[in-house]
Amino acid sequence: MTRFKRMTLACLIAMFSTSGTAQMSSVGTWQIDLTQSDFGSGPKPRAMTTRVLEDTPQRLAYRAHRVNGDGSSFGWEWTGRKDGIVRAPKLIGHSGPTGLEGVKEVNGALIWHGVEVDGSLFEARSTYSDNGDTMTLAITWKHYDGTEEKQTWVSHRVHQKSTPSSQSGLGKTTKSGVQR
Repeated sequence: MTRFKRMTLACLIAMFSTSGTAQMSSVGTWQIDLTQSDFGSGPKPRAMTTRVLEDTPQRLAYRAHRVNGDGSSFGWEWTGRKDGIVRAPKLIGHSGPTGLEGVKEVNGALIWHGVEVDGSLFEARSTYSDNGDTMTLAITWKHYDGTEEKQTWVSHRVHQKSTPSSQSGLGKTTKSGVQR
């Protein structure tokens, strides 16, 4: 797995977690806003969609899919406790080394941290708009060579229109084509 894929994976855990003190849940489908996000020196994706399956004060579970600028894509899922202990994600559709990631609350703020295979460290903090439909992730990367990089990712919640098929629980599909 490339360094950029690992960085994307690492950020999404923080991106789609809410603080245990928060009233809102991040459960649902989220799409990254490419015009409002700043990827720093990293490559800009064509698209990125994440489906948060569980978000409680104690646990988080999600699946994500990213389409890179060159058209290649990859997916992953992560499930774990919000206890700060680092865990490896499960890769979908490919294999290779992964970094380790952990998420915890510090003074009511959700902080995600980890280490990449190349030794780079990262920390991210997520915040939500008042209505809970926009999430902003501030990321700081401390690379193994001593350089530091900052990125800001903005994602929006995808709202589903109610249709007969979605009410039955069958055939629920997001605007991005992800089957629910």
